Amino acid sequence: MYKQELSIILQSILADFFCKNYSDLSEKEIRHINKYVDYDSIPDRVLSDNAYLHSYIEWNRISKMKAIRLVSKNFDLLEHINLKKYEYKIREVFWFIKTDYTRLFQFFSFDLSKCSHEDVYLLLCLGEDYFEQRINFSDYRFSFIETMDIIRAYKYRRDIILRLDYSKLKNYQYTEILSNTGEESMDLFDIEELSTLNWLELLNYQPDFIDMCDTEKFKRGDLFNLIQLVILFNQPDLSYLINEIDTNEISAFGWEKLLICSPEKFTDMCDFRKLNDDNWSRIARYRPELIPYKL
Repeated sequence: MYKQELSIILQSILADFFCKNYSDLSEKEIRHINKYVDYDSIPDRVLSDNAYLHSYIEWNRISKMKAIRLVSKNFDLLEHINLKKYEYKIREVFWFIKTDYTRLFQFFSFDLSKCSHEDVYLLLCLGEDYFEQRINFSDYRFSFIETMDIIRAYKYRRDIILRLDYSKLKNYQYTEILSNTGEESMDLFDIEELSTLNWLELLNYQPDFIDMCDTEKFKRGDLFNLIQLVILFNQPDLSYLINEIDTNEISAFGWEKLLICSPEKFTDMCDFRKLNDDNWSRIARYRPELIPYKL
């Protein structure tokens, strides 16, 4: 253990010396140190950004993860680093190929037919036609999270959704899909499964869906969500929903929201005794005409 600790200490000292003094060393000294220094102990930026060092670095001693990080920082280092000599998993090079998937075939020895589940998932997360055209989705059992990531990568395309087991998606996930696709994907999901929070999110992006919204679900649930639904729309006017509930159950914060949104509709029915100074400070800021109602 002592020898191992001593080796670590010596490598740290050598790496620190190299980083701080390489510009002051002679060519002979630099070459000598490069024979022994642990490149993994050298910050990536020192090796990638200093062209002066590139002719001295023993590139064959660079570890595989160091190599991919360096070329990600400085593409020109591919002149010195042969990535094909390393065996990489897709997750290890994902960010290098994300901006240009053709790098996968240009700089790596890669066989699409030998991909693992994780490899396929990550390749599909690139959202490129090349991979979806060559991968049989039915050969893989993607989790609901992986399924959504793939759908998102392909910008919610209907043909991609249909090739995946979208039935395992959760209601918040198909809320996201419907928010981005509108009625195009409506037939794929059971909107009865949407919660009031799901509906509020969806209606912010697809207000026309209000005609399909089950407002009874809002009246049975948290009344503050009902209030948020009411103030979300000028048209259609949903203020009638407030008349259909027990207004005694509306909180001070709920009345604050309603009064700020539409005082002309809710002043007469509001129980002003519920409002405290904090509520009034916000109401007065937006609706100073209501100050006379302060008890």
